[in-house]
Amino acid sequence: MEIEGIDRVVIGVKDLDRGIEFFSKLLEVDFVEITSPAPAVGGVRFAVNLDKHIELISPVYPLKDANPPNPKKLARLLDEQGDGALFAVAFKVKSAVEAAVDLERKGIGILKTLELEDIEPFTKSKFTEVFTRDEDTFGVGMAFCEYEPMNKSMEPTVAKAHEVRVEGVDRVLIAVKDMDKAMARFSKLFEVDFDEITTGPIKESALARVAIRFDKQVELISPVYPLKDVNPPDPKTMAKRIEEQGEGALYALVLKARDAYDTIAETGKKGIRVAATLELENMEPYPFFNYKEVVLNEEDTLDVKIAYASYETTKKE
Repeated sequence: MEIEGIDRVVIGVKDLDRGIEFFSKLLEVDFVEITSPAPAVGGVRFAVNLDKHIELISPVYPLKDANPPNPKKLARLLDEQGDGALFAVAFKVKSAVEAAVDLERKGIGILKTLELEDIEPFTKSKFTEVFTRDEDTFGVGMAFCEYEPMNKSMEPTVAKAHEVRVEGVDRVLIAVKDMDKAMARFSKLFEVDFDEITTGPIKESALARVAIRFDKQVELISPVYPLKDVNPPDPKTMAKRIEEQGEGALYALVLKARDAYDTIAETGKKGIRVAATLELENMEPYPFFNYKEVVLNEEDTLDVKIAYASYETTKKE
């Protein structure tokens, strides 16, 4: 199975209209609500921005017993976490059929395979998405999708009020109870090695066990006991969310920015406070330099943990 990267991160919100308003303002883009029969059948409303790889989803009451998208689980998660919560992540693959076969070979059950000729108003043709069982992926909702290139004229329009500084999703953080078990599971799933970072500046700043695959846009993170009252990475909240969901949970979303520190003034104008900043000269063992991270206050981001990150691939002399 060849995974190309994250297709979209699915963020659950209690109020879709409010969610669209907030994330359109945060990312300076338009979100398009999908009005085809699929959302109604699934018991949800959802809107997407394909450019930034973000999907917003909201349960519709009375809750339907449909899985996916599992509005009952979504509603329960929102009750636990607040106005918003990271709900699922979809990965782009070259072949959904091959992905399904490969996933089952690796012991990961398939919930459902969805096939659509197109998704209005987008012209993604021959869209196929394979949904996996959460219990086989550490409690994290995952899907693997394949589609042909879309008609650029049908993409959501980008707002022009400001220069867009956010390039898209850099990675998602998956919090796990057992790091060794998670590294083995996700190494098998993605067919790459998730090796724990045991030395260097990332380890020193993390206050947790960490393993990252930038090429797959996934970071595994596990709290270290006794839990420290430090944010980020906020190990107490991390442990709480793992406990609520089982073996693991989608924990945070990192957005790639041209320069993370340039986002501080703009987010301040939008009424979003900064919780913390981080700067590392190098990211050993990874070949990146001048790493900057700006962690936003989740009280201002619909209770979703979000950070901006920027880094360089060549070291400045």
